[in-house]
Amino acid sequence: NHASYFDPVIVAATVPFDVRLVAKQEAASWPIIGTFIRKCGYLTVKRNDPQAATSASQNIAQALRQGLSVHIFPEGTFTRHTGLRPFQMGAFKAAVETGSSILPVTLCGTRRIFRDKTWLPRRGRLKIVFSPPLSPRQKNWQEMVRLRDAVREEILKYCGEGSLNLVQAGLAKE
Repeated sequence: NHASYFDPVIVAATVPFDVRLVAKQEAASWPIIGTFIRKCGYLTVKRNDPQAATSASQNIAQALRQGLSVHIFPEGTFTRHTGLRPFQMGAFKAAVETGSSILPVTLCGTRRIFRDKTWLPRRGRLKIVFSPPLSPRQKNWQEMVRLRDAVREEILKYCGEGSLNLVQAGLAKE
């Protein structure tokens, strides 16, 4: 789950194995964060471009086939609104295509500690939950949806926030 700008740093620092993270392409040009993204070998995704999303999904699948672990925030972004956003399908498509397991990682407390549009953290507790891996059973669209829903349910169990309704929050695209 993705609730703050610091989530990728927290994941990279706590996951007990080497992992490639996925970031939005525009973040690679930001001061400080962009340097971090480039030096850590992030895979980047150009959002709002279906052709680029397909290419990014192929790059992620290629990394998985090479035996690399890839961390993706399946919401694709975060917002100051409390709640777990709907998941995009890219991570689940790559997992099903390559037969790779998904390890759900839940971050609890980052939204309160690292508020959107602030640079200084607030005091608070941070908890990270590593759930059991989920593996694809078949290679079809229904399996991608099953994995997406199973991972989302697992993260909802531990994140301490409910499901975010994009329409009610005024975040739905017209």
